Amino acid sequence: MTTLLDSTIRRDAQLLRFGTHLKSEYITPAMQGLAVDIPRLLVGYDELNRREKNKLVAEIGALMKSRLDDMFTSITNELHEMTAQEIEFTSELYDDFIESELKPVVVAASIKAADSAIISLEKGLGRDVGVWSEFTGRNTDSATREVVNIVRDGFDKGRTLSDMTQQIRGKYNRAAKKYMGGILDTTTARAESLVRTGVSHYSNRARDSFAQANKSILDYRVFFATLDNRTTTQCLHFHLSKYELDGNSAPTLPLHYGERSVYLLGGEGLDPLSGSRPVVGGQSGKQAREAFEARQSRTDKKVKYRGRKDSNVFDVEQVSAKVTSQQFMERQPRFFVESSLGKTRAKLFLDGKLPIKKFTDLQGRPLTLEELKKTAAGEKAFRRIGE
Repeated sequence: MTTLLDSTIRRDAQLLRFGTHLKSEYITPAMQGLAVDIPRLLVGYDELNRREKNKLVAEIGALMKSRLDDMFTSITNELHEMTAQEIEFTSELYDDFIESELKPVVVAASIKAADSAIISLEKGLGRDVGVWSEFTGRNTDSATREVVNIVRDGFDKGRTLSDMTQQIRGKYNRAAKKYMGGILDTTTARAESLVRTGVSHYSNRARDSFAQANKSILDYRVFFATLDNRTTTQCLHFHLSKYELDGNSAPTLPLHYGERSVYLLGGEGLDPLSGSRPVVGGQSGKQAREAFEARQSRTDKKVKYRGRKDSNVFDVEQVSAKVTSQQFMERQPRFFVESSLGKTRAKLFLDGKLPIKKFTDLQGRPLTLEELKKTAAGEKAFRRIGE
């Protein structure tokens, strides 16, 4: 029998694919279009006087801003539509498991609330804060400024058209059939990260709206994280934490860029953690470790599970939905824990016996190594590993 958790996990997989759709449908075409149009505008720039060059810089900036504004407008419209679909899905899902009659959610009000809701994301030692339109606006302004600075610097230093073009769009990759390696590639990655975060924001606000409309039936929510080597220390900290619907202690999702965690709703006679769930752990043994390290050496990004072809490194298994993040990490080989936590924190966890929840403060903020040393549990763990 399909459980509520099974359906939620499948839905979250669909939302991840929706994020991929938004990238391929809007972000990639916008960037590839700019990769062609900006160099066209620069042709013959060396024959222009200073005033004409300044005008060209402004024209390129306006083009960037216009294209990105249009891109984010289209994406936001799709996020609004997704919010309506998420409300419908959530209502139908819980209707299958709750005998009481559920109350409807006003979709337009939910979308409006999501548009105006504050998003607060962990970023390094600081936070990015604002409503969705402010995040997209800052993304647009930053990308525009970077391209404009390349052009202005090229004009000032007498760079060739080829030099500036390569800085902006990189080179054409015939296998991928697109330009790669320039600042527009970086812009694509940042926009994709933001858009996937937007999917999390709007889908979670949709579920919040459903929960609040039906809080006479539903009593609590459970923080539920995706468990693999990319799970952040924040999400490991909060995983399986239970909160009353009427309380304000539950952290608001998304917590960070690329958020994958969700809340499961429960109530009398409804246990959202009934059954099993998939986790992506690491294969044990020397061969798995060497295969993982070989892949990691070829990239500066965290190696992630790509499907069955990675069965020599990763191990996908079904475990009880009630398995904690501590229990999950304790079962993993050292290379996997190092990939997840970093080498020093992995040593503190495995050898210093520092619990997962101690890597963050009570609010789930990740502690620096210096901050960890100043905590009682951290100081003890550092002593155990001899540092």
